[in-house]
Amino acid sequence: MSRHEIAPDQLVHRIAVSVDDLAPSERKVAEVVLADPGGVIHQTITEVALAAKVSEPTVLRFCRSVGCQGFQSFKVDLAKSVGWDRRYVHQQVQLGDDTDKVISRICDYSKDCISRLTDKIDSPSISKTVSILSAANRIEFYGAGASGLVAMDAQDKFFRFGISCVAYTDAHQQIVSAAGLKPGDAVVAFSHTGRTRDLIHVANLAASQGAEVIAVTANPSPLSDRCQLAIFTGVEEDNDIYTPAVSRLMQLVVVDILVAGFALLRGPEIVAKVPIIKSSLGYLRLADTNGPVDGDERQVG
Repeated sequence: MSRHEIAPDQLVHRIAVSVDDLAPSERKVAEVVLADPGGVIHQTITEVALAAKVSEPTVLRFCRSVGCQGFQSFKVDLAKSVGWDRRYVHQQVQLGDDTDKVISRICDYSKDCISRLTDKIDSPSISKTVSILSAANRIEFYGAGASGLVAMDAQDKFFRFGISCVAYTDAHQQIVSAAGLKPGDAVVAFSHTGRTRDLIHVANLAASQGAEVIAVTANPSPLSDRCQLAIFTGVEEDNDIYTPAVSRLMQLVVVDILVAGFALLRGPEIVAKVPIIKSSLGYLRLADTNGPVDGDERQVG
């Protein structure tokens, strides 16, 4: 059986039997992978190249030599090959971890990512985004999948300020809405990878209508290239293998930063509205005691 006939879940074996057939530089990459296949799953192409002391194109050639189309497909096959598929779990969890270790691994990793966000996020981009949102006649939040949940969270927070805003997670609705935008409107598009085809198309459409379009994404990408402004979280999470986890958390933190900046910029106007909204929402919550809520003497059945 040739190396290209070996199933994707046997990639480690495929590499092992192919070592002698590889070019010397590619063999260095093979040695790095075989030494720690589980660790390579978490690495970027740059990190693998540095570990093997070769160039990034060499890593890409290696991936193709062992039957993969590119680096991302290589990591997908490698994840299957190491014995189990964690794409529905979390990239920090290991096989055999008990509950305490799962809790500590995920919490520690999340805290570390939030801490590093302080150094990675660009303050001028935040300030400019807040100014754009503050001046906008209408704000629309777009996202898909896990990023769609972030878009809805943003809409919920800004809506409480009495701002005209809406979140769309369906591509058809995004297109219809973006086509009706005009100068003075703003769009915030959430995407960790920045490679979602529909979102890139919608960003182009909204910009062509004269709206200001801001991308919230991990790193420079096709989406950020098509937006007037981008906020980068800098978090590395391979969504081609794992269900989005910390990338979504970083986007939520960015939303909270934008909300706080927006409220501070709008000042008294916002401060006057919030108590009224909070008081109105009081009816929806049971009091800490058996007494009435905000003067409402009706009893909850």
